[in-house]
Amino acid sequence: MAKRLKYVMSHESGKIEVVGVDDNFIYMRYHRAKLEDDEQKFVVCYRDDEAYWFDHLTVVEGLGDQIIADEMTHRAG
Repeated sequence: MAKRLKYVMSHESGKIEVVGVDDNFIYMRYHRAKLEDDEQKFVVCYRDDEAYWFDHLTVVEGLGDQIIADEMTHRAG
């Protein structure tokens, strides 16, 4: 079995896994979300190296949905 580390934080809205970081954004996915609509939701936030908690990050509205749509189009095509 391969071992790998997952960065997951608990939040009042559910457990959130950090799945990637680049120079501008932090990419996250909900696990065990409080709201059913958020389950497995992909979230993109602006990167802020001073933030220590999910509430300190600014969500980029709609970008997570666009990334998922682009990925699905890429896989289908």
